[in-house]
Amino acid sequence: MTGTAGDRLPFSFLTIDELQEAFLALEDKDREEVVDDLARIARRGPAAGFISNYASQRPDAKSVPTKLREIITIRCCTQVSDKTSSDMVLGSGKAAMGADASLLSEDPVGATVLVTGPASFATVKNDMLTTAEFNAMCTKGRALRQALDQLSGDAVGDVSSTAADQGVTIAAVLSDCLDAMRHSPKMHRRPARPPGQPRRGVRRLGP
Repeated sequence: MTGTAGDRLPFSFLTIDELQEAFLALEDKDREEVVDDLARIARRGPAAGFISNYASQRPDAKSVPTKLREIITIRCCTQVSDKTSSDMVLGSGKAAMGADASLLSEDPVGATVLVTGPASFATVKNDMLTTAEFNAMCTKGRALRQALDQLSGDAVGDVSSTAADQGVTIAAVLSDCLDAMRHSPKMHRRPARPPGQPRRGVRRLGP
């Protein structure tokens, strides 16, 4: 990850929201294999630029296996109801050390307890972005990547962004359809009713 700008390895973020839902949907054998893979990425991936980012509402031992939780050293927790729930996220015994997310108040919004090491923690406040601000940030990031010729994956074929570059705005509902069907060479629509069949409630006159 060092060297000149042209030969540095890129950062790749592996983000899974509601991690417990993904695990609980798998059979035991499949879950074990996935946990092993994710644990390996979390353990060895950073050296190759892979950053793991997992989110879970209640990461107990059943929903998020200990094998994976033990490797995640940087943890963040918003307000929870009790010390037990706080320790589930931040680590066993962290509440007794002072890293207790149950002590957070509802105000200000976005306050969290951040654990960065065995004995290192802090209470921080996350930035809050409006949808417009988030979109502006994404647009700026895309422009920076385009300038460095670093666009890859789905970003390359982003129809909405490509149209915006040409000064054309695509309606949100059509943009969603184009995104969902981006891997299909053609899009077909099904007629609302078979040809020749009158609309419901309408009487056909004549022969």
